[in-house]
Amino acid sequence: MTGQHPATIQSRVLIVEDNEDLGNLLKDMLEGAGHRVCLAETLEAARQQLAQGGFGLAVVDIRLGVGGSGIELLHDLAPRAPDVAVVMMTGETTIQTAVDCLRDGAFDYLVKPFRMEELRSVLARAQQRQRKLLAERDRIEDQLRVLGRFPSENPGPVLRVARSGLILYANQAGRLFLEQWAVDVGQTAPDSLVRLIEEVLGQGRTGDIEVEADERVFSVAVTPIKDADYVYLYGHDITRLKETERELVTLKDQAQHMALHDGLTGLPNRMLLEDRLNQAIAHAVRHRQKVAVVFVDLDNFKQINDRHGHRFGDRILATVAQCLQSEARRTDTVARCGGDEMVLLLPELDGPQQALTACERIKHAAQTQLSAQTGVAVTLSMGVALFPDDATQPETLLQMADAALYAAKLRGRDDVVLFSDSGAIKAFEDRTRIRALLGRAVAERSIQVHYQPILDAATGRWAGVEALARWHDATLGLVEPGTFIPLAEEMGLISELGGQVLETALRQLAEWDQAGLPLTLSLNVSLRQLFKPDFLTHLQALIGQFQIDPARLIVELTESQPLLGLESEAQRLEELAACGIQLSIDDFGRGHSSLSSLHQMPVHELKIDMQFVRNLRSEKGRHMARAIVDMARALGLRTVAEGVETVEEASVLRRMGADRLQGYYFARPMPAAEVGVRLRSQPPVIS
Repeated sequence: MTGQHPATIQSRVLIVEDNEDLGNLLKDMLEGAGHRVCLAETLEAARQQLAQGGFGLAVVDIRLGVGGSGIELLHDLAPRAPDVAVVMMTGETTIQTAVDCLRDGAFDYLVKPFRMEELRSVLARAQQRQRKLLAERDRIEDQLRVLGRFPSENPGPVLRVARSGLILYANQAGRLFLEQWAVDVGQTAPDSLVRLIEEVLGQGRTGDIEVEADERVFSVAVTPIKDADYVYLYGHDITRLKETERELVTLKDQAQHMALHDGLTGLPNRMLLEDRLNQAIAHAVRHRQKVAVVFVDLDNFKQINDRHGHRFGDRILATVAQCLQSEARRTDTVARCGGDEMVLLLPELDGPQQALTACERIKHAAQTQLSAQTGVAVTLSMGVALFPDDATQPETLLQMADAALYAAKLRGRDDVVLFSDSGAIKAFEDRTRIRALLGRAVAERSIQVHYQPILDAATGRWAGVEALARWHDATLGLVEPGTFIPLAEEMGLISELGGQVLETALRQLAEWDQAGLPLTLSLNVSLRQLFKPDFLTHLQALIGQFQIDPARLIVELTESQPLLGLESEAQRLEELAACGIQLSIDDFGRGHSSLSSLHQMPVHELKIDMQFVRNLRSEKGRHMARAIVDMARALGLRTVAEGVETVEEASVLRRMGADRLQGYYFARPMPAAEVGVRLRSQPPVIS
């Protein structure tokens, strides 16, 4: 592909991933973004694909199981850059591995798990860099082709020098060299050049040197002449090339900086933080010192974003970063790990009291600066874990600092809590225990499904139910969904858990059908589950197994999930609609949906977030709820109001035109047996 114009970069992408599910998910995402994609699960398969040519981008997992390592493939492809840009995917790996990949020629990297926005952003950066490098290579090759011709009237420097070093001839341009060496024709060249000439003549091959003259840099080819006792020196002006090399080094340094730093605040990211934490621990072991890891959180940051907007929120985050950096020592590290959460790494400490004192000082000074610079009174909460008192492993230290931060929030925020505090220890132990018990509960299929009835507002009759996962553990008691659902996402269990809920709920719906209770069934489905390659096939198989009308199934997607509305995801939603399944946007009003995306997606229903129902007491709240109902009606969408707890709320919503009502006023979520009894009873009256 040498000399190819940047605009013609191949759009074919090779995904090298030994996990079939993840590989297919990536393939679907990239094809949805307009790429032509091939998938290889082993190193050998990837090499066979690449041998056929035509790939401009490779997305490679570092670990490829028994089939080899993605690092080997990176070493194969690095010499082919920039014709092929390589993006490495890392899972449980070290910071040094990612840094080594970048130094060995990778254009960028992805840390699994990742979202579609992260994938698209990384690929865009890699392709932008690829276009720059291809354009610069074309320009340099064109220049070298011109300067590579050596006619007698060569405008570049030309010298003829004898074996002894005597300068026999120099053209006009070559006199630049003579001036630089302070010699003339008929005099001897510098010793270093004489030694090179002897070597070239002795081996009968061309040699090269670089010469700086008149603020320019020349590449000088020392060329022997057959059966002659002299050589020709042909000089090429490579000043611009050298400048480009320096620019490329700068670009590489910038790329490495971007890979290890947060884009908004410029702070080290989690990868660089972990590297520095490892170094700090090694230093502490040698000098018998302690290291503090401090999780820092902005109290009530969501309200700041909601009240002032995300741009103002970003300004607050950047200012907090500056304030923390200004108060930290030169040996300290301030990092950002995502959202409004930052981390302080405080090495070379004597004990917990010194760590506590340092955190209190930094916290007070940062809050004072922040208030003065932004006019907003923001408080900080901090959780502190110490090496080696609390843990000796970096990952465990980070988890313990997070648990200590959680304890600080429970105490009312604006506080600094050491992990050694009993409350923080209990929070950490609880979370660790919950993770273990949740994994076992999913494996043993002991997560229960409860159902909450939904009322038709116009007829006052039961219209459907929503299936909800409930977990009651023998030791923990009832665990709230807000606790175990995010944890299942984090642990990679959400698809398996969602599949169990789906199968149980469809079987129950079939039993209610046989009992003469025709209902719709609403199911919450995570995006990770929805976009698994086999999700639709599995769902259709269950529909056929239980003989259910697809039109009575309503798949609910939470509006706050950021992937809604993207092209690849919209295709899956269209596939659901084509099967007759309805789509509902849950928690509408607090997420990412827009009128345009609602119009484009095959949406059938909006579930009005319960916060709007709570606000019905105020005139402004009623106006907002009515606006949602009117908008839905204009788009031909059904509305379901969630969280209805009083007859007054139910009456107002019915008068507004809400189609369905759901909430504790009508029925709480309950086991299937209780739901059957409840559905045969008369619903509460709406005045």
